[in-house]
Amino acid sequence: MPLLMFGAVGGLFTLPSMCNSTKNITADPIAAIIAAHEQYDHFTLLLYDMEVEGTFNKDYKQRYRILYDSAETVQVRLSPWYEVKSAYYSQQENNVGMEVAAKSYKDGTVRRIVGPPGYTNYIGNRAYGYWSDGQPKEIVYQETLAPQYRRDGIASLPLQEETTITSDGQSLIRYRRIDRMVLKDLADTAQIKVKPIYPPEQAVVDMDYWVFYPEYASLKTL
Repeated sequence: MPLLMFGAVGGLFTLPSMCNSTKNITADPIAAIIAAHEQYDHFTLLLYDMEVEGTFNKDYKQRYRILYDSAETVQVRLSPWYEVKSAYYSQQENNVGMEVAAKSYKDGTVRRIVGPPGYTNYIGNRAYGYWSDGQPKEIVYQETLAPQYRRDGIASLPLQEETTITSDGQSLIRYRRIDRMVLKDLADTAQIKVKPIYPPEQAVVDMDYWVFYPEYASLKTL
């Protein structure tokens, strides 16, 4: 009789392991995401979130945030939840919020190195911002028309007024308001090309910090 009882109890404890074999586990989510974004010139992969579900039969899950450039803007995408093995989960427990892989804008090389978020493609890339020593710097915005909207050689929109304000207490930025009555047929504001002119790049010292251009300010929170 004791042997029969032991066998019944043993059967109960083997049931979870049988359920484990039916799970949809992804062996390497990072590799899968890299393969899905190889067509982009550069991208950055952040470990966004991790969670464990269940008590006896645990599910280990991870979710990633992908940043890549498309149509001249930075696109942000959240991956689905990936179910992974417990060992894979443990390897990355301390990497939440960190950059875990990136394709570099410099040479197109994909590297799976854990580092500060945005370090590979955004921090230090003059296309997105500049190093600042804390002193106010004048930043000029130039508005030019797309070729199909130019009239009589006019290459820029007239100014109605000009205001200088301080952005984040660091940089002086000129914002120009457009007199739209001058070109009444200019209906699509997206055709106005805005190009910021920033101070020339200077040698970076340890006390400098990175400032994103206003159009990329949201990257700071990502």
